Formats: sequence, structure tokens, C-alpha cells
Amino acid sequence: MSNFVPGNYDLRTAMIFCYHLKKTAAESHRMLIEAYGEHALGKQCFEWFKKFKISKRQRKEILLHDNAPSHTAKLVKETIEAFGWEILSHAAYSPDLAPASDIVKKMFTLQFLPRKETINIRRDKILELVQRHRLDRNSPEATSKLTLSCFYFSVAIMTNDIHQLQEYLTEYPKNTKMKVQLLETIAKRRKMLKYLRQWDYRRFEWILEKLNLVYKPVPELPHQITRKDSLRRLTQKHCNELVQEKLDIYKKELKKLQKDFYIEKAEKLAFIREEEIACGLQPSVREEDIAYTKQKAREYQT
Repeated sequence: MSNFVPGNYDLRTAMIFCYHLKKTAAESHRMLIEAYGEHALGKQCFEWFKKFKISKRQRKEILLHDNAPSHTAKLVKETIEAFGWEILSHAAYSPDLAPASDIVKKMFTLQFLPRKETINIRRDKILELVQRHRLDRNSPEATSKLTLSCFYFSVAIMTNDIHQLQEYLTEYPKNTKMKVQLLETIAKRRKMLKYLRQWDYRRFEWILEKLNLVYKPVPELPHQITRKDSLRRLTQKHCNELVQEKLDIYKKELKKLQKDFYIEKAEKLAFIREEEIACGLQPSVREEDIAYTKQKAREYQT
């Protein structure tokens, strides 16, 4: 039996380790008593095991993957997409972990880290989608501060916060404070998207595509119908009809003149070609152009 006095964090880590070794609550409790004696947990051990099972059903699976051929195969990708697993890039190689067992390596994954670490990594991955360059932290798409004297926050960071709050509320649906925070974040993001839509529409569409968002603009409020506005609209409509009528008359007149125009054009093209040939120059007018012009003249004669 060890003389070490464990704290709650140590006992919780040991229980998580036993849980992932497929040990039952009774077996884990017996192992803790053998290791720590009177400092081991009592009934709380069984309560924590119940929480582990509940959190496992509600937690989203995160798969730590690399670029090995067996991992990038089409069948593997389709299976991961079908189960809805989230893929995180493999951590940098560490020579200290190379000789360790698979269980020890698994202890260093996000599954055993605090929830805050998972949130930060997801935030960084979302920011990578919208950053203009690797060190971009000040553009409207990537910043988390007030910029350009505007009232909007980052779309990317707020999208990540919204996802985290939605996952949290699925586990704790009665948390009113988090519900209010979620609604406020959604309202701020909508407000910022509205401003970005007016400021730069191309970047607005680009960020919607990158973050897989759908923007539904707020419908305009109904305005009061007045006599002055109605007369103004009727006057504008009447003026548009007069302009269109005059344009149609002018088009008909030009269409009548096109017959003489094509006849004269064909004669001048033929004259230019004959003069160029007579001067020993290479003709710039082709016979096909003259034939096409005469054909257009015959069409307008009919």
C-alpha cells in the first residue's frame, strides 16, 4: 500500500483509467482500496461511473487521425462520415511517447483533456478556414475584438461558441443562463453578418460557404401607404411607359433604315476590295463579308 495521499483529481484520473480498461465500478473500487486504503472513494466511486456512462452517450466522438494510407482510404472516410465522428490532425511526433503503450498514448489525447482544450482546438480549426493568412488575427472574419469602430464580433469565433453552447445545452437543457447566452450570440452573429453583407458582399458569400452557414435576412417592416407616395409611383410608372414607347418607335425607324444601310455597306465593301486588288495590296475585305452583307440586305427587303 502506498503512503501517497491522493486528491480528488488523482482519484478521478485513476477511475477514468479503469473505466477505459473496461473495469466495472466494483472492480475499480477494489483496486483503489488496494492502492490507497482508507483514502479511496466509497459510494462516490459508483456515482462517478454512472456519470462516465452518461457522458459517453452524450459526448461527441473525436478521432485522432494521421495521413496514413489506411486512414485516408475511401472506405474509411465514408465510415467516419456515416458515424459523424470529428477528425483532429495527429499531434507532433514525441520521442518520449514512442516506447509507451497504447493506453498511455491514449491518455494524452483530447478525450482525457479538459473540455476547454477541446474548445480551443476547435476554435483554431474554424479560424483556419477564414484566415486571410497564417498570422491573420485582425480581419473581420478572424478577429475576436471590436474593429473598424463597428459593433460586430468574429463570425468564426461566434460560430464556434454557438456550437459549444448547443452541445452543452443538449446535456444540460435546464440551464437558463446558457440559453440566454446562446440567443445573444446568435443575435450578434446575425447583426455582424448583416453589416458584412452591406460592406463586402463577395466576402460575405465566401464566409458563408467556408463556415457552412445559411443567412436569412430580416424581412422589411411594412410601410404606411400615403397619397403622396402613391402619386409619385404612378408618375414614375407613366414616365417609364412614355420612355419605352419612344424607344420602340425609334427602334422601328432604325429597322427600316437597315435595308438601305446594308445595301450601301455591301457596295462600299466591294469597292474597297476592288481598289486594294487594283493597287496590288492584300485585300482586307473578304468575299464572305460582302456576301453576308448582301444576305442581310435581302432579309430586310422581305
